Amino acid sequence: MALIGNLKKYLLIIRMLGGGKSRHLSLNEIIRNLEGHGFSNVSKRTLSRDFQFIRDEFGANIQYQPKSNGYKLMTEEDEDCDDFQGFLKLLELAERVSILSSSIQSSLKASKYIVFEDNQFFAGTDHLKPLTEAIHTRLLVKFKYQSFIKDKKQVYLVAPALIMEHKNRWYLLAKDQSDRRVKTFGLDRMEELICKGTFPYAEIAGTDFKKLYKDTVGITRLDKEPELVVLSFSAQQGRYVKSLPIHHSQCVLLDDGIELKVSLYVVINLDLKMQLLSYGSQVEVLEPMELRAAIAEELKNSMKKYAGTPEYGRGVWVD
Repeated sequence: MALIGNLKKYLLIIRMLGGGKSRHLSLNEIIRNLEGHGFSNVSKRTLSRDFQFIRDEFGANIQYQPKSNGYKLMTEEDEDCDDFQGFLKLLELAERVSILSSSIQSSLKASKYIVFEDNQFFAGTDHLKPLTEAIHTRLLVKFKYQSFIKDKKQVYLVAPALIMEHKNRWYLLAKDQSDRRVKTFGLDRMEELICKGTFPYAEIAGTDFKKLYKDTVGITRLDKEPELVVLSFSAQQGRYVKSLPIHHSQCVLLDDGIELKVSLYVVINLDLKMQLLSYGSQVEVLEPMELRAAIAEELKNSMKKYAGTPEYGRGVWVD
């Protein structure tokens, strides 16, 4: 379990020295901070090795700043900040999982106090490793796929580009070799996945796959421009929305204890509509009017289903 312990230490060092902190820490301050978090036998020599490992393995350079007599985590000018943030999320995940990894006995004890979602919803995670390797080595991937909107399975040959996670499901973003279009595939619906020959980098060059979803809620990508969306939440629901924003573009326009009004700059897609509908009467769409009308129509259709009394066992309504 030394690996988990080291990952926790590396993550702590990165947190101490990164994040745009104005004050840089000396070696002695870093050592005291690590010791305060339960790490023993930390010296300037071991810390130097930690810095070297973080630089070699994680691509994060820790440099001494003479003016402040301290150390700072530096990023290259051409480094993708989103990539580094994604990497930190992986480290944080490893840190959280470590509470169950110290020993079998401690795992059994911890399981009494932690409730996980049913793992039947995590189907397809066995594809994560081969797909990650295929993206890294630029291998074409072939698989059978069962779409939710089609009755029959279809065979795809794709150039994989990006793996995404959304609401406990994993998705592959790839370029379909049959029509050269970028498509999204749920890993839980893939079967008989195999890697084929390599594809030229030009196949996916010129497409910023991450930016394709920058203005999107969820994984439904449409060839539409983002729009300004203004929403009004009840005070109670507003507290949840503030703690877990709908989208990174979310801005608070009004928060007076009675109403929370926020704006988003997003593409209007099915995922956004479904999330808004999930709030029920706790949200009102103020802008744009087209989205407001679409949500109102869905709510009217829902009300029709509750207009009568259900006749149990037959799935029909009685007026």
